[in-house]
Amino acid sequence: MGFVAGNIFLWKDMRFTGASMENRNSQSKEESQSNSFYCFDTTLTQPGDIILTGSPTGKNSRIIRGWTGSDFSHAGICFDSGIFIEALGKGVRRFNLARMATRSLKNVRFLRLKEEIPDRERIAKKAGSKAEQYLTQGYWLSGALKSLLNASKKEHTSSFFCSHLVAHAYREVGLELLQERMAEDVYPGLLFESDLFSDVTDSIAYMQTELRGMVWSFLEDEDDPTNTHTLEVEIAQRIYGKISREFEKHELPVPSNYYDVFRVLANLEQESIARAIDQKLVTLMSEEGLLTLMDPDLNEKLVHAQEIDKYVKHNLENNKFSDREVQDYLRIYRAFLSHADQELQGREDELELWRRLTVLRGLSSFALLAEHSEKMCDCFKQISAAIQQAVSYLEAYESGQGTTDG
Repeated sequence: MGFVAGNIFLWKDMRFTGASMENRNSQSKEESQSNSFYCFDTTLTQPGDIILTGSPTGKNSRIIRGWTGSDFSHAGICFDSGIFIEALGKGVRRFNLARMATRSLKNVRFLRLKEEIPDRERIAKKAGSKAEQYLTQGYWLSGALKSLLNASKKEHTSSFFCSHLVAHAYREVGLELLQERMAEDVYPGLLFESDLFSDVTDSIAYMQTELRGMVWSFLEDEDDPTNTHTLEVEIAQRIYGKISREFEKHELPVPSNYYDVFRVLANLEQESIARAIDQKLVTLMSEEGLLTLMDPDLNEKLVHAQEIDKYVKHNLENNKFSDREVQDYLRIYRAFLSHADQELQGREDELELWRRLTVLRGLSSFALLAEHSEKMCDCFKQISAAIQQAVSYLEAYESGQGTTDG
């Protein structure tokens, strides 16, 4: 079950407003190429991949790296191409790697299960899916501190810290990443030392120079570089806390997390209790604004996608792109398109699920979620179409056919 209000394809900090485009178009080629950094080909990431990061300037990162003697202070696990799951700050959430970059490869590593591990792809994919099941669960601060001392005595699964989440997800599918340590005692640097993984950073990262019209988010600029879903997580946690009391009131087992609420509700046999909880859930989602939270973000992304289309067409027709820029934009926009299509497929799957559950159970919360999923599908269809048009312009130009009149 996906993130009810989320799993949004993010290019939050990549602005394409008219004024900024004109300003950047006035730059010289030398100026636009003055700085280089590393981006990531998210289409080459695989479920189960681990990302390790470190922030040279972040206070928390410096403390963790200094204590452990490692270059890394944070870890996440890939759920799907370019989509990672992390435990940070307010809890477990998604982040999209497409909009991110690093100034130095010393600050990031990508790890992948070694080829010789039996059933490697199945295990890695299941681990990524297992991590997604913990979305919205809390952050385990005391556990993060205990891991530095190897002081945990028992399993802990109600909340997570970053590397604990990764190690636990693999443990749940039958693979202990570090035989001598519990998942609760695994800090990020230990993952890098595991002999189960290969370093695939060089196959995913590539050097990039500045591009007109684009602004990147750098992983090392702060300890919490992926906070886009924080508000979502906080709202989901509040709803879960309140709806849990409804299950207790009816003397029912409390679901394990926010998403588990919907699974339990879908299978609850006591019809009157199911409808009572359903109505409370609808009220909470409305009061907390969960289903409208992403509307401004979605609308902004649609505008940006449409601006990409216009921006590319204008610059190609006026010969304002160098050959290198054409290649760079084509690579980036193909990745954008891949993720937009990926998001659309996810929303269509969710829409089918909620519609089916609405027919089977007739509950208002399921109907509300079906309506929300349909709205998201419509938006992502438009986003995908706009980016596809920009890609088509670039592909036609690269092949020597020029832009079209579309």
